Amino acid sequence: MPVKLLKSYPLILDGAMGTELLKRDINLPLPLWSAVANETDPDFVYKIHLSYVEAGANIITTNTFRSTPYTYLKTGLSRVDSIIYAEINLKKAVELAKASCSKEQIIAGSIAPLEDCYSEDSFFSEGEFNESTKYVFKWLQEEGVDVILFETMGNYQEILYTINFIKQYTIPVWFSLILKDGNQLLDGTPLDIVLDILNVSTVELLLLNCNTIQLSLKAIELLELYWNRPWGVYPNLGLSNPEIDGSMNKFITTEEWQNFIEKVLIGKPSVIGACCGSTPKHTKILKNMIHGKIID
Repeated sequence: MPVKLLKSYPLILDGAMGTELLKRDINLPLPLWSAVANETDPDFVYKIHLSYVEAGANIITTNTFRSTPYTYLKTGLSRVDSIIYAEINLKKAVELAKASCSKEQIIAGSIAPLEDCYSEDSFFSEGEFNESTKYVFKWLQEEGVDVILFETMGNYQEILYTINFIKQYTIPVWFSLILKDGNQLLDGTPLDIVLDILNVSTVELLLLNCNTIQLSLKAIELLELYWNRPWGVYPNLGLSNPEIDGSMNKFITTEEWQNFIEKVLIGKPSVIGACCGSTPKHTKILKNMIHGKIID
């Protein structure tokens, strides 16, 4: 069943998990990155989720960005053990997200690209993609998430794999893109071509994520021309993209964040939030602006 997207005002997507964990001096070694914290520091993961709920988020994203058999295989585990450990980690992540919410929040099960999300290339076959993703999809559905969210998709070939994969499922699927510039996907594929293929897919909601606010605003213009369904945006709040390890050093100001929100709301998005570098404070500002409250 499709997720109910409100027409009167956008739903608020939560903010960063990885950069919030790093601020607490939690070690997040690659390739598992933030997935490590589901086991080593679950209380922090829960508290970060809860802080976004308390700040006004309507959508909570599970900390499952790297909870995949493909990623665990990179740590040196066998294929069988990679599946076992990935399942344990993913289900713990969903448990923590659900524990922070009331029935009013939507739980979005996060799935990242198989390779690094800032990589322009894919080094895997469609069979390898399907083999890893089928487990993640199955586990997220078993744990009762409301929607599957494919995040930071920047490779056209992987997008095609994903579109083919999701045809067999009825659970709502949301999709977010990371870009090279206002007209191109990260791998250089023209954005209008990407939007054309997504328009005939079963994707319910299309978002732009982990792009700077300036790049997001440019891409929204093209989105409005070529995309005919609900859309949303959740940019990173750095002056540039995060490093490969997720760290960020320079951030936009509160005033720049408010100006961005004002401009985006004119286009009537269905969902708006933020990712890397954001905090519950940014979520609260977003909530207050959407509902016309005085910013405190």
